[in-house]
Amino acid sequence: MLIGLDGCQDRDRVWHAYNDNRGVTRRFILNGLAHANKILGAEVFVPDDWEYVIKQGEKIRVEESYKYSAGQRAQLWQKAGLNPFAIWGARSVTNKYYIHMVVSVETGSDSQV
Repeated sequence: MLIGLDGCQDRDRVWHAYNDNRGVTRRFILNGLAHANKILGAEVFVPDDWEYVIKQGEKIRVEESYKYSAGQRAQLWQKAGLNPFAIWGARSVTNKYYIHMVVSVETGSDSQV
């Protein structure tokens, strides 16, 4: 199984990533409403009826976007009964995005990371 995780834990950087001045996040969320309509086979969500405004400090749950440190990732795999097999990603100070290949502990595969 492949799983993508973000390791950035800088609150200001994360806030700006989801409140960009080009409206990427806004378009992403509105596209989710359009896709939900497609799946439902009807216009349940009218995109023009939705306004995307988030003020700094305001709490709103639109998507789940957790940020995991290396220790938190290891704990996540252990609790899920998974072994890390391989990791790909940017390991710079500012970009901490990773793709993890994990396998079930039950498969008996030893960690290759």
